[in-house]
Amino acid sequence: DRRKAESQLSQMMSNPIGLVLCFSHLLQHSDIGVASYAAVLIKKLIKPKDTEDVAKVWAEASTEMKDNIKLNCITALFNCKNKSVSRKIATAVNYLIDNIYGEKAKWDDAIKFIVNGFSLPLTPENAITVGNAVFLLSKSFNVIEDDIIGGIDVLVEGFNRFFKEGSIDIKAGSCEAICEILCGYLNKKAKKKFREFIFQMLQTLLECLN
Repeated sequence: DRRKAESQLSQMMSNPIGLVLCFSHLLQHSDIGVASYAAVLIKKLIKPKDTEDVAKVWAEASTEMKDNIKLNCITALFNCKNKSVSRKIATAVNYLIDNIYGEKAKWDDAIKFIVNGFSLPLTPENAITVGNAVFLLSKSFNVIEDDIIGGIDVLVEGFNRFFKEGSIDIKAGSCEAICEILCGYLNKKAKKKFREFIFQMLQTLLECLN
């Protein structure tokens, strides 16, 4: 009955990080509705407040719990073949990155996902992964800059291919990512490599307006 359901919900909400772990297992559910809803709930539970560097639920979690959630989320992001669901998972991963780097920790698998995404050929099979790599770079560059700087040349090569061969979505995402990079604290020599994309960025803007 309703009272029993409310009691069960109250018990579940008393352990929010347990809910996050549970939902992370559902990200690869065969029902895309379930996977999509799980991704949205993870995002809501782990999103830091404006006054926080790290969400309280994440800060209080055990290392083992964090590692399991990270593994489930990055695995689901890599395996998901549905564009809409994968972007919701990528958004949850972005908030995980915020929490992890807010604790002055690192997430090597997330960095590898981005760098590998920029290394992939732009085939229909890779479009979702490439799009998510660009999305994550644009949303998290300000916190992962130190860790991804070693892959700068890979990013430049990737952007070159994306502007030549990519869909309008990937081109637009590339523009956003490059803007974030240019706002970072890379040295002038490194930033110059990205300023060379300004013409392609303007072309993409015109294409979007049309």
